[in-house]
Amino acid sequence: MPHSFTHGVQVDYDVTYGTGICLDKSGKPYKRELKLDVYRPLADPSKSKPAVILIHGGVWGVEGV
Repeated sequence: MPHSFTHGVQVDYDVTYGTGICLDKSGKPYKRELKLDVYRPLADPSKSKPAVILIHGGVWGVEGV
């Protein structure tokens, strides 16, 4: 996905970090790419910066499943 530059932050959308197993509506498993968005400051990359990692640990509901 294209990069976005807003307020001194570079955003990389839909970065694939792995593969997961999901179930379709009939219960049949299939592989799905796991993706995330990465936000990073455009400031001097040689300087250390704090990091925040947000992880959704629950289940995303799908109607009808």
